[in-house]
Amino acid sequence: MKNTPILNFLAMLLPLQASAKIPDPASTQELQIRDPFVLVDRENQRYVLYRSNGHGVDAYTSCDLNSWQFAKTVYAPDAKLKDYFDFWAPEVHFYRGKYYLFLTITPEGGCRGTWCFRSDSPLGPFERFSEKPLTPPEWFALDGTLWIDRDQKPYLVFCHEWVQIHNGTICAVALADDLSQAIGEPFLLFGARDAAWAIEKGEDKHRITDGPFLYRTKDGSLLMLWSGFAANGYVTAVAKSSDGTLRGKWDQSEKLFYDQNGGHAMIFTALDGTPTALLHAPNRPAKAERMVFCPIIEKDGSIVTQP
Repeated sequence: MKNTPILNFLAMLLPLQASAKIPDPASTQELQIRDPFVLVDRENQRYVLYRSNGHGVDAYTSCDLNSWQFAKTVYAPDAKLKDYFDFWAPEVHFYRGKYYLFLTITPEGGCRGTWCFRSDSPLGPFERFSEKPLTPPEWFALDGTLWIDRDQKPYLVFCHEWVQIHNGTICAVALADDLSQAIGEPFLLFGARDAAWAIEKGEDKHRITDGPFLYRTKDGSLLMLWSGFAANGYVTAVAKSSDGTLRGKWDQSEKLFYDQNGGHAMIFTALDGTPTALLHAPNRPAKAERMVFCPIIEKDGSIVTQP
């Protein structure tokens, strides 16, 4: 499948972001970033932030979530992936003694998808672990995130992209126990049209799904933060599974989690024990995106930002 002008425009966004000069160390207010992801490195009492540099992934470290020191480039494409581009939405998860990088990349003339890379260290180097994307190669799919269900089985949750199907969806696929490949067929969780607040965009009246991230509350509820477009711009919403599993019915909260033109959120537990959401805002590609940290509380089986 050949890239359309809109896909080529989208592919430009992260390289433009990466070209900006960033101080070292940089404050949270200075560090331009889209789709931020933080890993809490408790052994070293620090946070590790992963950021696309346009042709790979860089890591920054911090002890306080305010000042960020460039650490190193933790992933650069190998020979097999030298003709790929984008390198979007890096996430790093610790699983069975190793660190796994999930990264959305696009082959020249093909469909973008999420790949898996592995390292012994949160600072890499990460090496290709999956021989092909974990998402269906014929789908435009992005923003894959790892989820380990109650039965300890791993899944990849990801977006089937609006550029291909107009009504963006969020899907899941089971993974091998070692995360090296997808097993079976992906299954639908929900579509953007399931949210009453999601608006149509463009001449083809598409709706967008972005950045899923799953969170289990203390009462056992399974929630998902995800992003799309509402009447007032880019937002982050909460969906809740009816039975606490991926295959449950996903109910969309009418109250948005974040409605100030920001999104692609994730949740981590800070070193002081505070559950914290992280997203980028404002949503202005290659211009003004910064990290926004939102301490959260659990309320009535859901999550809200602390007042």
